Amino acid sequence: TQKALNNQHFAKKWQRWLKKEVLNDKIRCNRFFTEKPLKFTFITLEKGKYAATGEYFIAQGLAEELENRGYEVNFISKSNDEDKFNIDCDVDVIISLVNSYNIDKIKVKNNLVIKIAWILNWPEWWINKSYFESYDLVLCSNSRSLHYINENSGYEAQLLAVATNPEKFNPDVKSREEFECD
Repeated sequence: TQKALNNQHFAKKWQRWLKKEVLNDKIRCNRFFTEKPLKFTFITLEKGKYAATGEYFIAQGLAEELENRGYEVNFISKSNDEDKFNIDCDVDVIISLVNSYNIDKIKVKNNLVIKIAWILNWPEWWINKSYFESYDLVLCSNSRSLHYINENSGYEAQLLAVATNPEKFNPDVKSREEFECD
């Protein structure tokens, strides 16, 4: 039909540009193309009040900072969520901190979702997974993992070191400027 041909022509001419502009709009929180902010989903082994795994607390620190900047954040627990592969249709970025989470099994209507592996340790476990190549971006929390990924995979990983929120661990200790960074 003519409508299908028009849609096809429009997509061919404008789709790439629009995708980029909508993503940039969400990143900058301009709200020109969409009222919705960028939405992140973190994949951790556990989540919530009774979580005891380290990657949850690491992800929570980044998640809080993202929320402070106007982005939306949610968590999926690989261990506890019944439908751990069903991703909300409005999620823009998935950040997995769990090497055993098979990113190829996700069900998401947003075909533009960005899939990020944030490797905290054991990079050799990550690259030996059949689905490792499905990630769009690889982040490493330390230089050993970064070098391992860069030398043993097709990725050029980026360093995203783990940061600590001192208020979370001991609110009674005052921060010292000499130990602070940006």
